[in-house]
Amino acid sequence: MTSHKKWMVGALLILLSAAYFVYRINSDSSTSAEAKIQVASEQRDTLSSKSVNPRNSGIPERNDHESETAVDITTDSNINTLDTSDATAKRLMLPEPGTNATHRVFASVKYGLDEAQLGRKPQGGGEEPMPPQGFAVTAEGRLVVLDTFKQRLVYFDDNGQIEKTFNLADAGFVMPSDVDIAEDGTIAVLDADAGQAPQGLVFFNADGTVKKRMPNIRPASETAGIYAVGDDIYLDNQIWGSEKIATVNGELTETDESNIYIQKENGMTPGWVAPDNTTVVSAGIVQPETGEFFITVIRGKKPDHIFTHFYQKPPPLRAISYAAADAKGNLYAVLYYGDKCFLACFDSAGTPVGQTEMPKHSGVDPGRPFRQYRVLAAGGLLYQVLSDTGSSYEWFDCHP
Repeated sequence: MTSHKKWMVGALLILLSAAYFVYRINSDSSTSAEAKIQVASEQRDTLSSKSVNPRNSGIPERNDHESETAVDITTDSNINTLDTSDATAKRLMLPEPGTNATHRVFASVKYGLDEAQLGRKPQGGGEEPMPPQGFAVTAEGRLVVLDTFKQRLVYFDDNGQIEKTFNLADAGFVMPSDVDIAEDGTIAVLDADAGQAPQGLVFFNADGTVKKRMPNIRPASETAGIYAVGDDIYLDNQIWGSEKIATVNGELTETDESNIYIQKENGMTPGWVAPDNTTVVSAGIVQPETGEFFITVIRGKKPDHIFTHFYQKPPPLRAISYAAADAKGNLYAVLYYGDKCFLACFDSAGTPVGQTEMPKHSGVDPGRPFRQYRVLAAGGLLYQVLSDTGSSYEWFDCHP
């Protein structure tokens, strides 16, 4: 099975379990939050498999949700109405695409072997280009790109020009797969390619010198990535969710010291961990034909169920590629409706506040690079837009 197909299976499994978890949360108010989340794991193997697009959410059976009322975020006039049969569901309208929308390009770089270029151009015979696999942003807001093919990190200045690079091949990397930068400036680079002398997880100081190696960090999937929250590093495991794996000092973490919910049976957190290191965001499709989806937010170790809201947008909903929160608790979701890509924005209570259309990829398999999106702690979503000639790194937001 190819890594791309493995990704698809993983995405299906985690989001099928998340969708079922949402159903149980709203159907059994007498059960503790931890018990409700546990239901998803217990029922994972019984959920039926369905064919989905890459980076798509799992789709539960419709009769699991017949009692739920979706939050209507279509662009009609039915706004601010409350369905009394479902206390979690307010009918709100998502503003027209372009409302509260802001956008700027961090950098745009062509593929090629030159030092001023990224990745590799197609070599003929129908071959696709090899784009960078990951990217991160420094505390100062500078873009850092993981140029996988050239085994290097590339730093960009405020004008989108290459400022400096440092070589990862000297640290033994052949095909590094993802990168992030912690608050203290520590650089974490993951090597998830099991076939080419994997280095595991390596920490670097800001000057590029090696700080600590953790060669035994080996993700179960070659499509796994990493992200930093505070002093912790999480494995973004597409199969089961997020897993806290280390501190920025290269120390293994103890799960009983965590401030987030962790499933006992697999050690995973079911979603993306927010910058406060205690809130977890997950999302999934309810019905693609009707455009219905949900967002769930939980917080703490027990955990507390903050909310689950169901939304609806004109169908068909093809995929939810990403959902996460910034440091203020604002929420972001990347949605594919029909042949268009949208960023939907929500406040910390889950109320829709904005929407903006984003460019689609062209000429490159969108499942090829692991890291396509990052919500920045300071706000906004950074998006790697792929084409057959190069990659651009573009920042979008739709919060007021």
